[in-house]
Amino acid sequence: GRRARPVSEDESMLSPVVAHLLLLAPGVPAQDSPPLSPDPDALGARLQGRLEELVSERGLPGASAALVLPDGRVVEAAAGLASREEGREMTTDDLLLSGSVGKSYVSATALGLVLEGRLRLDAPVAPFFEDADWYDRLPGEGAFTVEQLLRHETGMERYELTPQFWEEAMGEPDRVWRPEELLAFVFDTEASFAPGEGFLYADTNYILLGMVLEKVLEGSITKHIRARFLEPNELSRTRPSSSRRIEGLVQGYAVLTRAFGVPERVLDGSGTFVFNPQFEWCGGGYASAPGDLARWSWLFYGGRLFEEEYLDHLLRSRPAAELGGNRAYGLGVIVSDTRLGPLHGHDGFMAGFLATTGYFPDLGVAGALQINTDDMRALGAPLQALLVELAELVGG
Repeated sequence: GRRARPVSEDESMLSPVVAHLLLLAPGVPAQDSPPLSPDPDALGARLQGRLEELVSERGLPGASAALVLPDGRVVEAAAGLASREEGREMTTDDLLLSGSVGKSYVSATALGLVLEGRLRLDAPVAPFFEDADWYDRLPGEGAFTVEQLLRHETGMERYELTPQFWEEAMGEPDRVWRPEELLAFVFDTEASFAPGEGFLYADTNYILLGMVLEKVLEGSITKHIRARFLEPNELSRTRPSSSRRIEGLVQGYAVLTRAFGVPERVLDGSGTFVFNPQFEWCGGGYASAPGDLARWSWLFYGGRLFEEEYLDHLLRSRPAAELGGNRAYGLGVIVSDTRLGPLHGHDGFMAGFLATTGYFPDLGVAGALQINTDDMRALGAPLQALLVELAELVGG
């Protein structure tokens, strides 16, 4: 359905999978932007039709999407099934895991603290952990800055792609992971480069960053995100994936992550996740509906989230070749060149789910797309390219 509403990884196992987990998305060449349509009903019909085509053509279980117009109106659509077994149709209120899109909430938290004078981007991280006997076991003894964590410039590898992590996560599905337990998977390893000298995307950076931010906040970052960003902006369909049961979450279908031992259906017969997605935490850590993701992108990447200017900090980026051609990485944002001009947003991957969201500043339009399978190969195009297709619908 659709609607418009007002604003109010053993190494041999990993090798065929890692490239897909990086959400590779080659750039889309630039061309003139289309005129914008003021009619949300007509746009909703176009969005609905395109989603139905995508689900049918690619054999996807289901998909949902949203577009935010320059004036803030939100148009949403959903197609396919939330559960193949039950035959239940996907709706725009259904929640799907959004994976690394959740890094944007962490970035917003850090930027807010910088604007308030409570944190410096160039602050060394080590002093926050003077009493932690494990800290110097991080690559390079943890000689990073806050900004290097935000930009994935530390050289730390991805804990979440280690076979040992997945063996433990699947073997102990009720385990509640502490951040330092996740970091332990990279203890006593070598950094890929000196801090600030390269780019290597890794959730590991955002796990350590979350620990820093909680020390500054003197409390839970999850509670801060809800009180500071979600509730004031009426993002009521966004909630943390902090336990094995997530209210409103649809069934997800694993394809790529089956290499890690994840079964095809990521929710069991009682609606309980087959492992504890709580581990993702500040590396992502949220379930959402696309209307919320698109609205968040319109606010955050559109420069509307804080009264102070912050986009210069947010968007200052370095080339990120591993994420695909014509892409760079800023403070928790992927900066892309597309045929509709710049795209500022983020992709997400979690077992059984895919997501992408972003803002097109030349159009003043934001969009989001979520799918309840992690099989990127079935899409036939990068997530970024599909989001561009959806944004083009605004022009008729």
